[in-house]
Amino acid sequence: MIEPSWANCLAFVSSEGFETDSLVAYLDRDDIRGKLLQSPLPSDRDALPLRRFLFDAATLSDGAYRDYVRALPRPTKAFPENLEPAKRRILIEEGKVLFEKDSVDALADDAELQVSFVASNIEAYLADPTKFALNDDFREDLLLRGIEDDDKRALIDLMDLNALADLPDRAGLVGAILDRTAADVSALGGSVARSLITHSRPLTTQISLFNKCHAALSDDDVRGILADLPRPYSEIKSGNYSARLANTEENLALVEWLDARNIISSWSKAGWLSDDIRVNLYRR
Repeated sequence: MIEPSWANCLAFVSSEGFETDSLVAYLDRDDIRGKLLQSPLPSDRDALPLRRFLFDAATLSDGAYRDYVRALPRPTKAFPENLEPAKRRILIEEGKVLFEKDSVDALADDAELQVSFVASNIEAYLADPTKFALNDDFREDLLLRGIEDDDKRALIDLMDLNALADLPDRAGLVGAILDRTAADVSALGGSVARSLITHSRPLTTQISLFNKCHAALSDDDVRGILADLPRPYSEIKSGNYSARLANTEENLALVEWLDARNIISSWSKAGWLSDDIRVNLYRR
């Protein structure tokens, strides 16, 4: 058996008797791979044919391909042609393709991989997003990935928030991010604010956004949102009774501005028998 070494592999790749299938079968063996990877893959110009072979080796098993790709000393400019999605994903996960417009465009036929590639290079994308022909549908998919909230906030800044009034799923996704990142949402338009509040989850997020966005809402908007919320919030309307809310920081903030805007008559702590907030309504 040929001694497993990078030098011998390179010699075979460069020889007249070179056969792709033979080298792939050899490299796919666990014992051979284990011995080869004990030494760094040469990074000099002379070893380029071997590195190119490993990069393009579509018929290697996925496990072997990942191991050899990980050993490559530097990333390459473009994805190999005719490489199956599983191996292109390996190149993305191992960071072995440079993040450039051409490499992003090369994945246009596979939206899932394209989103994964951008998500893996989110800082580079956000540094110059105008280089890439990516729309808000694509950015919405990025928001669903495991990237940092600061990067999600930067993505939202690139999006057309006015469209959220007609996109409930996106509004719910964006609303939750804006709330937990303490974004300033006071200047949002009324229809956008209402969509964020209505479609975000959980309920605590809805109330938090309601408190932050209420200045953008008309009194009719406020009453409409209250009616759409679950009980006991939907009970805050005109009537000959008092609604009761749990005594939380968010609910205290809510009743304070509802009172200031004369949406409710008044509010108070329920008394020594209960810690609830009593919301006094205007009579019909």
